[in-house]
Amino acid sequence: MNNPLPSWNDNAAKQSIITFLQAVTDPGSADFVPPAERIATFDNDGTLWLEKPLYIQLQHGLHAIGKMAAEKPGVRDRQPFKAVFEKDMAWLGKVAADFARGDPSGVITLISGYVEAFDGVSVEAFEANALDFLSNVQDARFKKPYKQLTYQPMVELVHTLQ
Repeated sequence: MNNPLPSWNDNAAKQSIITFLQAVTDPGSADFVPPAERIATFDNDGTLWLEKPLYIQLQHGLHAIGKMAAEKPGVRDRQPFKAVFEKDMAWLGKVAADFARGDPSGVITLISGYVEAFDGVSVEAFEANALDFLSNVQDARFKKPYKQLTYQPMVELVHTLQ
């Protein structure tokens, strides 16, 4: 490994990762794991991509709902199109608060808008839309495309694990 994890502090965490990777990739090691059996799993806790104030997936959905509301005025009289088009943060906040209290009805309404916005869209077209969103839509807080809002140490870890 040539300078793995360059942005990481040289501490016990970094050294533990390097030692572990050396052991599992060295065929002479008792801890060797064949390449086909190596799996790395990450959770969606904000260390791989931006999650606050909202998850990127939700930002993508809100963007699609807003775009549909802008293009089809007839949907603006019902939720979630009405709230997204009017930037009604009170309604969106209530959806989150209700969900936290165990009421999923607002989330279901939000998801139904997301589904409606992509109704009839092929997998390939959805993928292209998501990539366009990640590459070109800017986060309101950081004023950068979502694709650029990554956590460098985690990017380095993923590359090192590859």
